[in-house]
Amino acid sequence: MSNLEEYMLYKDSILNYDIKKDIEILQSKYELEKTESSLKDLELKNQKNRIQFQIGVLIAISLIVIASILFYYLRKTNNLNKNLESSILVRNKLLSIIAHDLKTPISNINTLMLEIKNGSLNQLEQKMLLETLHQHTII
Repeated sequence: MSNLEEYMLYKDSILNYDIKKDIEILQSKYELEKTESSLKDLELKNQKNRIQFQIGVLIAISLIVIASILFYYLRKTNNLNKNLESSILVRNKLLSIIAHDLKTPISNINTLMLEIKNGSLNQLEQKMLLETLHQHTII
């Protein structure tokens, strides 16, 4: 082999070695970029999952708070209803007593008026009954 051929052979060998090295470097850079891109995607997914979890926790806490408030107002409403029912019973009892207490005097007044209307009382009896009635109605 001649020197020129040998020179060309070495030159090609060195050139191939340099090209091979460049290809390996490019391939390493590509793999690194691909890994970094994959890592960024995983970080974004992780961040998205964290945000979804936090939103879920906030929704759960909100629902618990709303349920607690509703429970509180339901209990308060039930207590108010019980108090109202008790007050209604007291009112009805009071009205019953008042009606009973008024029924007897009104009945007596009605009987007196009928007696006066029928003329079964003389003048003196009428005067005495009216004076008694007047005294009992003074407040």
